[in-house]
Amino acid sequence: MSNNGQGNIGKMDTVCNERITYDQTGNHLTKKSILKLAPLFIVFIFTIISCGAGSDGNGVGDNDNPSGGGKGAFHETWESSKVSSYKPGLSLTKIQGDEGSWYIDATVDGEPEPDGCGPTPHRAEIIEEGGNKKLKVVSNNSWSGCSDNVWAWWDTTFSGTSKHILITPKTRISFNESGELYGSPATTGRYSDNCGLGIPCGIYLAVLDNQGNGLFYRLQWPSDAEEGYGSTYAKILLDQNAGSYTRNLYEDFSKIPNFNPSGAYVTGINIEIEPWDDGEDMLGWAVLDNINISEE
Repeated sequence: MSNNGQGNIGKMDTVCNERITYDQTGNHLTKKSILKLAPLFIVFIFTIISCGAGSDGNGVGDNDNPSGGGKGAFHETWESSKVSSYKPGLSLTKIQGDEGSWYIDATVDGEPEPDGCGPTPHRAEIIEEGGNKKLKVVSNNSWSGCSDNVWAWWDTTFSGTSKHILITPKTRISFNESGELYGSPATTGRYSDNCGLGIPCGIYLAVLDNQGNGLFYRLQWPSDAEEGYGSTYAKILLDQNAGSYTRNLYEDFSKIPNFNPSGAYVTGINIEIEPWDDGEDMLGWAVLDNINISEE
């Protein structure tokens, strides 16, 4: 994906939101935090394509010769990470991983009012369980009136690697995840699974490609949640309690009308907690480990 010409699409494309927030060295440029609730009647238009590749399909950090599948083409375990706690801030907060740099960010990132939302209660942690290191993301109530969404992300521009994994018919993604949401919005009413701008509530893992498409694997979600598809996105419900997941990336991306398998490759991954904005519902935590993308 390109580092220029990206559009801020609110809370959905968190990776792209940060692309226009920081320069290549991680210096803070502008932060247009999402204040209060966006009008919930806005039709969900997943404009991730605006922060996708340019007309030539290449951008800053892109590799004209992406790597093929192969075992372990992408394998993140955080075993090389330092056990610690990280808070989102006005500068990029880096978490060193096996596959380069990950970052933690949030709408409430500590920027003072009136331009920002005030102190942040959110965090990411590298924890150790059973001898294995894992990434944990936590969303708390900021009492700020801003969205309490929080996300950890990796992409080919800011990670320090030019690795791109081709999306072929044999490309699979597997990962381990556990999480919990505190409360749930009412299952009656028009917008019970809408966290603003049509964004799904809950916890999801997003996988982005170089064509501006996004897969959103919904991991913990409200009882009335539904799958959804648009020209540049697919929102797929997974078993909330499975713990371990394996999906064929090619088959899932192929559900997106604008997906073109020719030259397609992964450019970004992020795990996000997207709470219900009206009160304390669907704050929570997620623990992610052992992400593997490779050909079967």
